[in-house]
Amino acid sequence: MLPALNVNYLFFIYFFIYLVFGLYFLLNVLLATIFSGYKSKLAERAIETANNRLIYLEKYYNLCDIAKKGYLNLNEARKFFRLVLNFNYKKEDDVRQFKILMKILDPQRKNEVEKITIMDFFALPGFSSQISSQDIAVIKVEQDAN
Repeated sequence: MLPALNVNYLFFIYFFIYLVFGLYFLLNVLLATIFSGYKSKLAERAIETANNRLIYLEKYYNLCDIAKKGYLNLNEARKFFRLVLNFNYKKEDDVRQFKILMKILDPQRKNEVEKITIMDFFALPGFSSQISSQDIAVIKVEQDAN
């Protein structure tokens, strides 16, 4: 570029257009391609996480519903939320949150929470349960014991 500019200053127009096109347009195309790939990977990961969450929630549910009634009574629901959300019922805040959850999941106050209701609740967008790989190991050990 510099030798061409020493020959004629009008080459400045050519190099200016070249740099603007290269830096502005081609860089934007490259960035858009990378961002599109990242966005699709992020969407795949979100779907996979949601599916895994529902699988593990079902395992927790089956672990708590020992009699296979299709619903959880009050004590089983306490155990379920202790496992899934790490509730400590000695804490006042956790007790209050459990009562709110029971009002949402059992509006008729029958003290019975059906499986489909729980799965629908945890499938809501933006809900993040606290299931970890350590919890998965606990589920496997407890299921093997039964």
